[in-house]
Amino acid sequence: MEQDMAATLEEIHTQVKIPKILEESHGHHLLQHTCTDDTGGELAVMAHRLLSTAIVTKGKLQSLTQRFILFDSIYLILTDDRQLRKRERLTWETGQKTKHDTNTTAVTSIVEKRLSILDTVIKDLECDMERARKLISKEKIVLKGISFNKFNDNDSVNATLQRIEKHLEKIALNSNNTADVVPQMKRKSDEELKESNPKESFSMTTIWTD
Repeated sequence: MEQDMAATLEEIHTQVKIPKILEESHGHHLLQHTCTDDTGGELAVMAHRLLSTAIVTKGKLQSLTQRFILFDSIYLILTDDRQLRKRERLTWETGQKTKHDTNTTAVTSIVEKRLSILDTVIKDLECDMERARKLISKEKIVLKGISFNKFNDNDSVNATLQRIEKHLEKIALNSNNTADVVPQMKRKSDEELKESNPKESFSMTTIWTD
């Protein structure tokens, strides 16, 4: 039982450090957002991350503290019933078996202080989330306006691109027509050559026949 209580107490002291860290992180990020041009989305991501950690930490602290108090009560009852030696209980109460104060009053006192900090941080972060939602809504309206203006400004550009595409199509069509005309021109040149030199054409035919 003492091992379980010691492990629970160790975890409690690990968790009680987090509220102060969250408080400092929230203040730092809030100052950074105020001094920079962070968007509503960036504020929402920061607030959501810290808020999730704060809520989880609060739940852990509450459950761990309840667990520790329950173990301590059972330990005390077993000692009073003489199922466990009072000397062992006294050694435990004086903190000789752990580096932390084992007194339930001291444990609950520090936990309550940290829970109070967490409640404040959670409330502030919820306000940040609401502020982020409003910023995002405003940014959407601005972006829609920018997109509409860009669409109007691009009308002339689109018209120019269409003219260029039509010109390229004409060039491609002319290239195909040229490819068809070349063999025709070659055949016509051969025929004209034969008509102008009938003897030479005959001699060549004779050579190939032989």
